[in-house]
Amino acid sequence: MEYFTEDLWNRINSSDFDEKKKARDQWKLNDEAYTIKFQSLEARFSKKAFDFFKRSSLHDSSLNDIVIEHKEFGRAKKITVSIILTDQERVWTITYKKVSKISVDYVKKKGLYNNQKGFDDFGYDEFLDVDEDTLSHEILFASGAKSLVHFANKNIFVTVKKQED
Repeated sequence: MEYFTEDLWNRINSSDFDEKKKARDQWKLNDEAYTIKFQSLEARFSKKAFDFFKRSSLHDSSLNDIVIEHKEFGRAKKITVSIILTDQERVWTITYKKVSKISVDYVKKKGLYNNQKGFDDFGYDEFLDVDEDTLSHEILFASGAKSLVHFANKNIFVTVKKQED
């Protein structure tokens, strides 16, 4: 994460008023800078995917599943990753095709309240460019866990459906 870091998120939630104010000011600057960065990547998304991530927030949704498919052995870019998120009303499936890198960083921390809910809530995410053909999507969860996927341009898809009772 370059703009919405775990350290900055922790400082926003600090009990120290001055620390919190400085962090909020920095968050605002980072949010403005990230908005410009994200807009610059528009041509590297399908219109539907770009509009979804521009207009929708997955903040506070819960990670339900991460699925890795490797259907053609020996073909690295044939890897597909799906991240399934839920809230009380919807299920989102983010699917990445032509994946060149996936990383999930989850370490259960010691302490009374740390990681009581596994990955915990979806916090913040960022799209960045890796090179001219590859984008990166990193998600920071409330527990401090992170997921990172590198995928070829225009190879991210989102489906949304209503939560089944």
